[in-house]
Amino acid sequence: MQTATTSRSAAPAKPALNGHPKPDATSSTGKLRRRPAMVLLSVGLVVLGAMLGVAIWILSSSSVEVVVARAQIDRGSVITADDLAVARVAVDPSIPVVPAGQLDALVGQRAASDVAAGTLLSPTEVTDELVPATGESVVGVALSTGQLPAELNRPGFSGGRVLPGPAGPGGFL
Repeated sequence: MQTATTSRSAAPAKPALNGHPKPDATSSTGKLRRRPAMVLLSVGLVVLGAMLGVAIWILSSSSVEVVVARAQIDRGSVITADDLAVARVAVDPSIPVVPAGQLDALVGQRAASDVAAGTLLSPTEVTDELVPATGESVVGVALSTGQLPAELNRPGFSGGRVLPGPAGPGGFL
C-alpha cells in the first residue's frame, strides 16, 4: 500500500507597501541592527543635557553663605564659635549680612543687641565694645502713655540719659 503524502506549500508572502517582501518572523533579516556609534551619541547627548541642566541651575541660584546665630546670644555677651553657624540662603542685596568668610573675625566680639537663634547676623549686631560702656548702666523705667517721649523707641534710639549736673544730679536728656 502506498500512501501519498502531500505537503502544503506556504503561500507566497505578500509584498509590503514599499514593494519589498515582508521579512519572515524566523528569518535573520528581521533582526534589528545595533549601531554602536548611535548608542554612544545618544548616551553622550543625555550626559550633556544633564550637565547643562546642572550648570543653569547653579548659575540661576543667587544664594550665598552667611553667618547665623546657632543659639540665643544675649546683649553684651562674648560671642563664641559655638554660638555661630553658616547657612546658605538667598539674600536681598539691600539686607546687610555677615559673609561666612568673616565667621572667625566675629568670635570674641560682643553682641550689640539680643540675637535670637536662627537669625542672620548683621554687622550692626556685633561690636568690640562692652554695651553699655564702663561707667554706664541700663535702667528700665515704667512710664505711662502720656510720659513716653514724642518719638517712640526705634532702632538706635537710646531713650535718655541722666547725667550729673553742676548742682547735683542732672535732668533727663
